[in-house]
Amino acid sequence: MIDFIKGKAEEIGNGFIVVETGGLGYFVNTPTSDNYLEIKPNSEIKLHTILQISENAADIYGFLSKEEKELFTIIRSISSFGPKLALTLISFTKIEDFIKAILNEDKKTLKKIPGMGEKKIERMLIELKQKDKFNKFVKLHYKSESDEEEKPVKNLSFDEKIKDIELVLQEFGCSPKEAKEIAKQKFEEYKDLELNEAISKVLEGMK
Repeated sequence: MIDFIKGKAEEIGNGFIVVETGGLGYFVNTPTSDNYLEIKPNSEIKLHTILQISENAADIYGFLSKEEKELFTIIRSISSFGPKLALTLISFTKIEDFIKAILNEDKKTLKKIPGMGEKKIERMLIELKQKDKFNKFVKLHYKSESDEEEKPVKNLSFDEKIKDIELVLQEFGCSPKEAKEIAKQKFEEYKDLELNEAISKVLEGMK
């Protein structure tokens, strides 16, 4: 197994890169997305690779990221999906967009990808959602809109609230000892309130 190839981009074409390393030139099949076509000749690159040996050939598929390589492997595991179609899917969609389309069963978006007809899309939707490897991949590389919503403020413990009130009281001129005594005495009455409300009540009681 060739896990990766690191060397000089000797030749760059539409869907392949010849990588020269150790005096050998490796022909690597790649996606055709812009970040591959923009690689400069003679630049140093590292491709995460998969070697596929068939009866008549030994083909290398390479990717700039481990995530693309993993997704390629997952797509290839779909029945009747070949490496060329898997490369096309990766070429025409970003990872997050692809995952979103699968989760939302967005056939309209998936039909825009060359080679993706109704039957292939149906098969892909059914099989991917049943694959543990794909579900784990989703958890690692995709955040839904609900995940990106602002997380609730952490609920402070009673002692943490007391400490915050002590600090506020010190800012209003109380000594650390006085602040501690007032906080414990007064805050017991307002412990069920939000912290800001409780602080307001304590300060009002000092007027």
